[in-house]
Formats: sequence, structure tokens, C-alpha cells
Amino acid sequence: EHNYSTTKRVSWLGGLFLRDSPLTERGRSQASRLGEELRSDEEHPLRQVEVVISSPLSRAIETSLLIFGEEAQPPRCISHLHTERCIFPCDTGRTSEELLRKFSCLEQWEGFSQLPTEWWPKDRSIWQEVTPRDRVDTFRRYLAQRSEAVLAVVGHAGFFGELAGKHMSNCETLWLDLDPADASV
Repeated sequence: EHNYSTTKRVSWLGGLFLRDSPLTERGRSQASRLGEELRSDEEHPLRQVEVVISSPLSRAIETSLLIFGEEAQPPRCISHLHTERCIFPCDTGRTSEELLRKFSCLEQWEGFSQLPTEWWPKDRSIWQEVTPRDRVDTFRRYLAQRSEAVLAVVGHAGFFGELAGKHMSNCETLWLDLDPADASV
């Protein structure tokens, strides 16, 4: 969770105007709890994951690391195709160089070397980002062409709402079947 505060009633609103908002303490707690469940339960369904694909927003990277750890397995991938709807400054990311300074492990992640310096959506109207159907369709095609059968995608509620037709809570797991023939969900 980002832009949420238990101490100030309006701080979430101010957080909308912070570039690349980090996870809050509450968000770190939620992700850490899911990571602990995964590590302590040999039968946890997330143990089937063959690759973890994260948005390049810092809060998604941090969530990925807290849930799946910094180990090399399952392999990690970064993709700007499913970043949050870019409406507020909190949805504008850090450059790839800034991300690498903050998360040195990214150098080993698939896709990081191809990440554009400024990877977030630009030159789009607010209406294109409120309902980013074109970006969702591109991301679904990207997922459908991957060779792995079970993928974990760590991203953002606004984008996932468009992808899955459901608003997701923080650290919620939602299993979707994607048809590789036409990338439909």
C-alpha cells in the first residue's frame, strides 16, 4: 500500500503528489506477511511461480522483494508495460539509473537492461490513462508470449482493475487463466 497513513488523515492525498511514492510501513507489513506465509508453507500456491514480473515503480519492486525475497529463484523480470495508470506524480517513476542506485539487484533482472531511461507513460491524455485499454492489451500479449506457465505479476490496482475487471486489495492474489492463442483472460 502506498499513500496511506495511520497518523494523518489527509496524508494519503499529499502522497499523490510525491513522485514514485514508496511503500508505507503498512504496505511493507502487508508484503512481509505474505512473504512469510510463502516461505513457511511448503504448499503455498505462490511456490508454483516460475517468474516474477514487477512494475518499475519503487513500491512494486519493494513488494516483489518483500514477498519473494532477493534470491534468484524464481527468476525476476521488470516490465514497464504494466505500470500504474500515470495520472498523478506518484505514478511517475524514477529513471532506470535512479532505480539501480536504489535497488542494485535490478541489474540481474530480465528486462532491466532494456528499460528506457524514462519508461513511464508520457504524451498521453488523462482519458487514455484513466482507462489504459491499449496498454492492458499490449501487456496481455506480452504475458501470452512468455514460455512460463505460472507467472506472478506485481503491479498496481488501477492497472489490474482494467486487466482483470476487479479492484484488487494490497497484496491480494488473483489467479487468472490467459489464453496464449489470443491473450484473452
